[in-house]
Amino acid sequence: MDSYEIQKREDSLFCLNIVISASFTPEPIKVALKCFLSELGINCNVEFSSYNQIFQELLVEASKFHMNESGINIILFSLTDWVPNSKIENKMVYLERLKSNINSFLCALENYKKNRTTKTILCLCPSIIIDDNLESKQEILELESSLLAELKLRMKEDYILSYNDVLGFEDFEEIFNYTGYKEGHISYTSCFYNILGMFLARRVYALIKLPYKVLVVDCDNTLWKGVCGESENYEIEIDTVRRDFQNKILDMYTNGILICLCSKNTEEDVFKVFEQNKEMVLRKEHLANWKINWNAKSKNIYDLATELNLGLDSFIFIDDNPVECAEIRSKLPEVLTLNIPKGNLLLERFLKNVWAFDVLTATDEDKIRTKQYRDNIKRENIRKEHFNFEEFIKELELKILVEAINFDDIPRVAQLTQRVNQFNSTTIRRSEDEIKKLLYEDGFIIFTVKVNDRFGDYGLVGAIIGYLNNNDFVVESFVLSCRILGKGVEHKFLREVGHFAKSKNINNIKIDFAHSGKNIPIFNFLKNIKNQNESFKDNKIIFSISVDDAVNICFNSKQLSKIFDQKPITKLAVKTNNRTEKEINAIKAFAEKINSIDEVNKFIINSGSRKRENTFIKYVKPRNNIEKLVAENWQNLLSIEKIGLLDDFFKIGGDSILGIQLSSRLSSIGLPCSPKDIINAKTIEKLVVCIKKNQSVLEKTLIKDLHSMQVGHDDGASFDPFPMSDIQKAYLIGRGASFEIGNIANHSYNEYKYQHLDIELLNKVINKIIHLVPELTLTFNINTLTQCYSKNIPQYSIKFEDLSGKPESEVCNILKAKALKLSRQVYDTTNYPLFDFQVTKTSKYYILHISIDLILLDVDSRIKLFNLIHCLYNDISYKPEIYSQVTFRDYMVAYESLKSSLWYDEEKAYWEKRLSNYPDRPKLSLLMNPEDIIKPTFKLHTLKIEKTNWLNFKEQAFKYGVSPSSVIMTLFGLVIKRWSSNSDFLLTLTLFNRLGLCENVEKLYGDFTSTIVYDFEAFPDKTFLSNVEFNHKKLWEDVEHSNLISGVTVQKNLIKKNNLNPQSAVSPIVFTARKQKMSFKNNQTAKEDIWFLDKTENIDLRVWNGQTSQAWIDLQAVDCYDYFESTWMYVEELFDEKTINDMNFSLCKLIKYFS
Repeated sequence: MDSYEIQKREDSLFCLNIVISASFTPEPIKVALKCFLSELGINCNVEFSSYNQIFQELLVEASKFHMNESGINIILFSLTDWVPNSKIENKMVYLERLKSNINSFLCALENYKKNRTTKTILCLCPSIIIDDNLESKQEILELESSLLAELKLRMKEDYILSYNDVLGFEDFEEIFNYTGYKEGHISYTSCFYNILGMFLARRVYALIKLPYKVLVVDCDNTLWKGVCGESENYEIEIDTVRRDFQNKILDMYTNGILICLCSKNTEEDVFKVFEQNKEMVLRKEHLANWKINWNAKSKNIYDLATELNLGLDSFIFIDDNPVECAEIRSKLPEVLTLNIPKGNLLLERFLKNVWAFDVLTATDEDKIRTKQYRDNIKRENIRKEHFNFEEFIKELELKILVEAINFDDIPRVAQLTQRVNQFNSTTIRRSEDEIKKLLYEDGFIIFTVKVNDRFGDYGLVGAIIGYLNNNDFVVESFVLSCRILGKGVEHKFLREVGHFAKSKNINNIKIDFAHSGKNIPIFNFLKNIKNQNESFKDNKIIFSISVDDAVNICFNSKQLSKIFDQKPITKLAVKTNNRTEKEINAIKAFAEKINSIDEVNKFIINSGSRKRENTFIKYVKPRNNIEKLVAENWQNLLSIEKIGLLDDFFKIGGDSILGIQLSSRLSSIGLPCSPKDIINAKTIEKLVVCIKKNQSVLEKTLIKDLHSMQVGHDDGASFDPFPMSDIQKAYLIGRGASFEIGNIANHSYNEYKYQHLDIELLNKVINKIIHLVPELTLTFNINTLTQCYSKNIPQYSIKFEDLSGKPESEVCNILKAKALKLSRQVYDTTNYPLFDFQVTKTSKYYILHISIDLILLDVDSRIKLFNLIHCLYNDISYKPEIYSQVTFRDYMVAYESLKSSLWYDEEKAYWEKRLSNYPDRPKLSLLMNPEDIIKPTFKLHTLKIEKTNWLNFKEQAFKYGVSPSSVIMTLFGLVIKRWSSNSDFLLTLTLFNRLGLCENVEKLYGDFTSTIVYDFEAFPDKTFLSNVEFNHKKLWEDVEHSNLISGVTVQKNLIKKNNLNPQSAVSPIVFTARKQKMSFKNNQTAKEDIWFLDKTENIDLRVWNGQTSQAWIDLQAVDCYDYFESTWMYVEELFDEKTINDMNFSLCKLIKYFS
């Protein structure tokens, strides 16, 4: 086994020690961190310091941080964790204490850095803001910003991470785990911990691995959209994502990465784009070299490596053509070859996730590297012109400066020790801090060599690190950049060091040499020094040279020919193998596949999964939905393939921290349990019993076991009529003019305003959408109460109106009239389409108007529809995942068949019993008789509950064992009661009722809405909490019996039983609670700033309006994750604005009071 193989074997056995200290519980990060590093082929051991002991780790010399000399330390901290008492009444005292702790941290960090050179990563994590009166979010953000700025002054940015880096990965639904925070200071959700772990692994990888040196990019459909030889220059498009790509390439260029082109094209066509397209960010002067011809790209890249004198494993190649990529991977497997995806959204995500793009802070030499390599090509051209090598050297006019190291040279010297392999005597890798520390040690001296010639400046190209030892100068490291070899620099460098040694009365220079398998050039150089003596010590060769011989070393071309190959590059240099196939495949997978939250979570589960061990008791399979869900979460958390009903959580790898995580995970999916429940239950079987006891806090329809039912798809019946849901029937019949609050449709209207909108593209998108979502083609028959998909759909054309030349006052009137018409649209339901897309252009904006009849799609379906429109607009080739062949028609046929089941009979009996005690509708003071309104007009009134109050409200609700929606519904009832002359009355509650009749039912499009007619009661002699608990219990009993019988059916039976007017609104006060908010997949972090379709959208100018037939008031109570919106949609003819304002204000005040 040669020394190179020994080195490879040692690398494979190397285990990186990582120590993590955090201000919160960091253990959930371990699995993700280890999974990603393992995928790269990096063995690591991850250990944690004691809980919240950052200061001790920095200051105490016996700490794990101080003992971890050759590993990596990681500090994770959140500012608000540093002031443990969150109940400080004085805000100024709180902030001053926080600032004091920040200063203490900076001092501790400074002291630690003086004494230790271990690579240490600092990561600022998000602060949980509990009390806005105390911890003003803006002030915390300002403190975070100033701390990051201060840290960047004190240490290299390479070692600093911020949670903003993590949040930029993708849009998180939620990052804080309030339950985990309260139970065990597990501050964040599993998703956030996983992505944070991935980012830390990415930073560790950047710090310990050799960086890539060359980026080679294709041109057509890679750097730009279009084919330059086949298009006019004005047709070549530099869209937003490619402009971002070019900016990233420019950053890499600035940081010393060589940029090259490799394209099957003609140079003239390619460089015309560079010269003539004003949108190009990248310029010709940024390129180190290029190969633009019709040769195989593998040959071109090999030639680039030859000319640049760099190994193929330092090359990244990017191309849009999978065939070209396959050819490179086959012939040059050392090259990291990346195939960019088609479509802007996928490309944007891909570019964010190329780990090989991460470049450490540039040195001065890095910043001029492209110029240096281009200068070197000129030198090689001169060299080819000279048959006599000595004449060539004279022609260069070399100037060589040897001097003691300057403080500014430390980063470059550290970089040389880390990167140079061939002319490196011991390959000892040193960091900047380690170099600084050597300068303060007695006897240590560091020399540098800088070179320039008539073509340009090579910069600092070498270093000798040594120390005085009696009569010897011992050289620990002799390092020289490969691109300067063969010009006599190494001889001059050693000669000057010899003169220094002589001036100090030193007799010998002793140079340590450790064979790495790659440093043959320096070995040959030392071996050929006249009169040198060799000895062996500690697996090293010691080359001893007398000072007199050193000062007389001279360079000649004959000696050079024995040591170095005269060709510009040897085959060995091109074929260096510093990276494993596993590492290259991992980097490729991270960019191309594992680049979303879902994919990361899936990767971690699959990577960490271990087989069921024989020590476990006999496997007992889960029997129903709840048991399966609990088992899946246990398996994912513990990374075990199969966990049975009787396995003990703590005996198979669980602990208290994992118990808190499991509790949080299960509660988040509607299976409420506390860590105490898990500790007491221990097994899935017993835990499910606890969950069922806790299910009164579920905000979901009761889970029914529907596995016995098979929903099929019949292609032959696709266009046959099928049943309407009860709510669709109500929407259809209720729009009749004879009904109270009739003569209108249940309808949604949206407006979006843009600086730019591609109408032609949007037209293509809408037509594609119509084929992808056939529910948009539904038409309805009022006689048979059926619906069917339309055949032979004509091409849809967006109506466009250009008002840009008209006076502003006229434009304003036209827009008002258009909005009024579209927001009150009543479509002919017998004819397609029941939607309308229009675009109006003004001098300021493009305005997109979207009108949809709600009989087509419920709110979840509309959100999915808008997301799909958004994705296709940004990438017309986007292909949504097909989850099932089952359609809305198949679902409705299966749903209708359940009405002959015992389940239906059970629910029917329940509601017949409830009807006997039903009160009247609320008796409110109205501006006019509802029956006299010919065409009602709906208005909106919205108030918001901010984050702190809303999160406290939800926490209080769960604390008392009631759901937040039950509390809000009770508060809403109390507000209505205050304005009503009757204390007991009916409310209509909206349900989003998708039964689990098929897999992925949540992915279907259609109207799955249902309702409950609820008899609201409040008891003055009971406490508020007692009223909430009473209504909560009754509400969820109603929900349990509303799977097959809707409020529409209940209303019909109530009208019949009480002989009511069928045209009157039986229950016109509607309560709609939901958890989602319209959002689009933009990988943005702020929920309030999510644009739709195009980044030029002015989000503040959005308009939404709706209307509900036979409703006086429809409260839209929306849980927007970390705040709450209370929107009252009301009939303008029945209520004045002040009354609704007072009602809404009262509701929000009660919510704040409860919180």
